[in-house]
Amino acid sequence: MCIRDSFWTLIDSVQQQQKTLVFDPNFRPRLWPDVNLARDFYQKILGYCDVVFPSLDDDTLLWGLSEPEAIIDFYHSLGVAEVVLKLPAAKAMVSTGHEQVLRSSRYGGAVVDTTGAGDAFNAAYLHARYAGASLAASLDAGHRLAAKVIGVRGAIIWHNAEPMSDSSIVTDGLPPEEPFY
Repeated sequence: MCIRDSFWTLIDSVQQQQKTLVFDPNFRPRLWPDVNLARDFYQKILGYCDVVFPSLDDDTLLWGLSEPEAIIDFYHSLGVAEVVLKLPAAKAMVSTGHEQVLRSSRYGGAVVDTTGAGDAFNAAYLHARYAGASLAASLDAGHRLAAKVIGVRGAIIWHNAEPMSDSSIVTDGLPPEEPFY
């Protein structure tokens, strides 16, 4: 069995176990020999996804979609339940098909390095959502952790950085389940 077949076997297994599948498309044209091959792969994997983290810039390149509503509708049409769209100017929008929320980052500090900011946003958003936070509070959590990451050099917040607690990530008054790190 080739690696590609093993991958799809794993994805089928995840779906059969009714696990949540989260995907950040993070489209990079130079990593694909052909944009149509990328589109075919993305459409197939998106059919399995419960949560997706696209960005306006990537979706304009990959799908030719440049309006947030069109992007959200596109992912919902493929069966994705929760679309968390990262927008320019440090904004993000989430849609569940029943509820839609737009939030902006309140970060006003220096941007030292954006490496890892998107992954940090995704991690904090998911942590907040699975802790029971609202869509708005989850977007805010994503923005806060991304702000921590862009304020330091590199993708990792080292031990000498100011520690973050769950209370600084989830602001819906939920009790923390475990320390953030």
